[in-house]
Amino acid sequence: MDLEQEACTPKERRCDECGREMAKAHKIHSGTALCQRCYQRLFKSRECVKCGGRVRALAQDPSPICASCRRKARVCLRCERPVPTAGLIFEGKPVCPSCSPYFREAVPCPRCGKLSTTLSRVVGLTVEGVCDKCRRALTGATCSVCGKHRNRFAVTPDGKPLCKSCAANPDATHSCPDCGGTVGGSTNAPCLPCGMIRAIRRKADALGRMLQAAEIRQLLDEYTEWVIERQSVRNALDTLSRVVEILGRIESTDDYSGVLTADTFERALTTEQVRRSGVFAQFLTEKKLLVRSATERAAASELRRVSNVLGEVKNRPWSDFIQSYASDLNTPNRKLSARSQRMYLRTAVELLAHSEVRRVGDLADDHIRSFLRSKPGHRASLFSLVSYIKEKYDRQLTIPPSKQKHAPSIKSVVDEVRRLTVAARTAEPLGARRAYVAKLISVLFGVSLEHVLSLDQTSLRRSPDGTKLQVKGQWMVVEAPIDELLLGVAGESAKLFPGRLSTDSLSVSGALYHIQSVDT
Repeated sequence: MDLEQEACTPKERRCDECGREMAKAHKIHSGTALCQRCYQRLFKSRECVKCGGRVRALAQDPSPICASCRRKARVCLRCERPVPTAGLIFEGKPVCPSCSPYFREAVPCPRCGKLSTTLSRVVGLTVEGVCDKCRRALTGATCSVCGKHRNRFAVTPDGKPLCKSCAANPDATHSCPDCGGTVGGSTNAPCLPCGMIRAIRRKADALGRMLQAAEIRQLLDEYTEWVIERQSVRNALDTLSRVVEILGRIESTDDYSGVLTADTFERALTTEQVRRSGVFAQFLTEKKLLVRSATERAAASELRRVSNVLGEVKNRPWSDFIQSYASDLNTPNRKLSARSQRMYLRTAVELLAHSEVRRVGDLADDHIRSFLRSKPGHRASLFSLVSYIKEKYDRQLTIPPSKQKHAPSIKSVVDEVRRLTVAARTAEPLGARRAYVAKLISVLFGVSLEHVLSLDQTSLRRSPDGTKLQVKGQWMVVEAPIDELLLGVAGESAKLFPGRLSTDSLSVSGALYHIQSVDT
């Protein structure tokens, strides 16, 4: 037999009862394949115990049930709903079509490579089965007339997709039931802005039911109407769940007494949570429920992080030394910011952990050199620790010298100032221009961008003699044309470079984001 004939020959199969060869099993019962002769011998015509109809069943079966009654009584293995038509038989038990994907083996989609248990072909578009996401991408589109995401039924002469109803009447329009504006399509659907307003009200109503306090629910309602009035619904929809989570956390704290105050939110929200809450933080600022500036919130956050560091070393043999060092860093004569305290303390903890010493007195210069080889960025934070050890233990430790950094040349500074000046004139939007001007001031006067962004209106003087800016305690003359750029972006709030909240300055990360967005 040649290969072609062998490929066309059906696979040989034998009856599990008598062993005869058969092209196809006449009946498979509990995994046993039977030929027609054995099936007729073993399965006799009997009466169904449920409906009284006739059914072929094993002679020893005490309760024969026909196929119709069996389908009516069987339930899905997973969801336990009735299964008249099974999508899959798993280990002899029926699974409904909706649950069958949970019992199939995941295979990669040939189009995107993602594992899926619901591969299916799209007639006329794919030969192989594809995942749900790829199928929707192939068949679905946003209708160019009504704006709904539907199956692509047709396309316009210029290639724009149409749904089935709009393809029949592409020029149809109707009035928005909420605002009266003209909307494409023949349905009664609202326009996109009104649809989003409906969506945020529905979502706020659903999430608000999880809140118990009437005052907090009222605040959520006020916030919803505030974002609608401000036309910030799109941004607020994404963060509404996070807002309700914040309100629920405040409601469940022991400090909440039924009255919402600024102190309530200041204690409950960290700097990161305020940033991630989006427009909700602006709402709280306008309601005077968020009054601390970003600098003050950052300081409070740093103090919490200091407490976390102290909690981490509680069981270490040198925990008492870290506690005393933290107290020394917090003394008024040190005049250290909360951020500096946290950085100095974290460096001390990491040095002791890296050195694997049990007592601070065992620290040696070799430990410091080894630590700086792995973390050279901590060098500046070690000087405070070395001074404290000398004062407390009368031990002199040496910090190896750092590599000398060459100051930028005058030509490079001039080129950078020229580049930033040109960019600041054309950058859009206003936030990007502010970022460029702040960076320009930073390069021009050789100070950090963080310091420039922290300046307020009292640091700027406008007079017929010229514009002056107070930088690091000194009044510097801002020459033309940079003075025009500075005056053009100076905000009306207390901060010279205002940020998203009226109490905050533009952050360093925000400024760099604007600069990178324009540069790219």
